[in-house]
Amino acid sequence: MTDAGCKDAACTVSRLLNVVENELQAGREKGDPTEKQLQVTLEDGELWHKFKDVTNEMIVTKNGREL
Repeated sequence: MTDAGCKDAACTVSRLLNVVENELQAGREKGDPTEKQLQVTLEDGELWHKFKDVTNEMIVTKNGREL
């Protein structure tokens, strides 16, 4: 799900937010009342970029969290 011209972290985050916004718009158009006022904002983007650089993944499982 990456674009050939989208290799830096800022571009990747931007692409992700665009995909989420498109899904939210589709929900609004369907008239889903739980999504009409929903907004998505990335907070502390610098921290997210650090996680991306380290490439650790946190997987949430039924039994808890694992790295």
